[in-house]
Amino acid sequence: MERCKALEVLHSHVQDRSKLHARTAVVGYEETPEGVIVTTEDGKQHQGHILIGADGIHSNVRKLMADKISVTNQSLAKEINGAFTSEYDCIFAVSRNDPEKQFLPDAMVHNVYYDNYSAVSAAGVHGLVFWFLFVKASKLTRTPDCPRFTDEDADATIQRYGSSLVGPGYTVKDLWDARVKGTMVPLEEGVIKQWSHSRVVLMGDSVHKSTINPGLGGNLAYEGIARLTNGLVPLLKENPMPSLEQLTEVFNQYVTGQKPRAETVVDLSGQITRYEAQDTWILKFAARHIVPWVSDKLKAKLYASFSRGGPHLEYLPLPAMDAALEKPVKKSSRGIFPKLITVMVMGSTAGILWQMRNDNPLLSILPTFVTWWKKC
Repeated sequence: MERCKALEVLHSHVQDRSKLHARTAVVGYEETPEGVIVTTEDGKQHQGHILIGADGIHSNVRKLMADKISVTNQSLAKEINGAFTSEYDCIFAVSRNDPEKQFLPDAMVHNVYYDNYSAVSAAGVHGLVFWFLFVKASKLTRTPDCPRFTDEDADATIQRYGSSLVGPGYTVKDLWDARVKGTMVPLEEGVIKQWSHSRVVLMGDSVHKSTINPGLGGNLAYEGIARLTNGLVPLLKENPMPSLEQLTEVFNQYVTGQKPRAETVVDLSGQITRYEAQDTWILKFAARHIVPWVSDKLKAKLYASFSRGGPHLEYLPLPAMDAALEKPVKKSSRGIFPKLITVMVMGSTAGILWQMRNDNPLLSILPTFVTWWKKC
């Protein structure tokens, strides 16, 4: 689904749209005993009980929160502002998929791995191709110094990698020439150390940012919304004017539930990005000689299993098709997931083989590895 379509769905469910203030950034906030007063760049002030920073990787709210923290803890503030690193760049675009001469059929995905770069294209919407080109950068950078790219930077990258095939019969340049829209961005990675301060709490890319190869970052942001509202809704039913102590308890519960999962997703996504770009010889070996033996059915099952581990809105009834979520997950399924998804399917094979190679030559461990795989 296109991002604009998702925003349309969300916007259509807002009951009082007079509370939406578009195209105006938060430039400051002050806390009072009863709440928060937010100042926006148009000079207006808005009063509320809490401030949620869901404003992305370049979050103004996160920076403002760090400024408040710096008064008493400069090292923590510096750590928050520099929490994300970037080692890969990405061109992502939407291109026309002419029904008369399709790049790839509807409902098809093509992945291609090269040395230090990779690409993926997906035809999930009729007449369109969503595609990504991932390229290892010349150096690792850290926020706030991660690069910002221009259209000229994107054109130069296409010139360098455009001749690479993405699927049978079409190249990166072919997709670029057929684009409806496209841009180039760095792929930041990281999880900040502190997610809230007094009446301010962060969520989404403002607090955890993963590379996008496995497509887990957007889901992770929605999971954060679910965790936070699962705490706020019952609290507000009990006390419409909760104290700072009560809010802090809800924030802490949200962080405790979400942070470990965020760290898993960020780590896993980074491994997949490097695996698909065959960043090392061991990752190249895994990509070419081990992971192809893993069935797509099993990969899909494990992917779904991971999603099932996320939260749902506890204050709403589950749809009938999701009633099974209330049933406990079998231990065997949960045991298979970390073994396979983090070790094999998602590219952590590198770590396993690397640790083993000191004791056994690579070839000698493969029979043992295959036996272990079959038992799983």
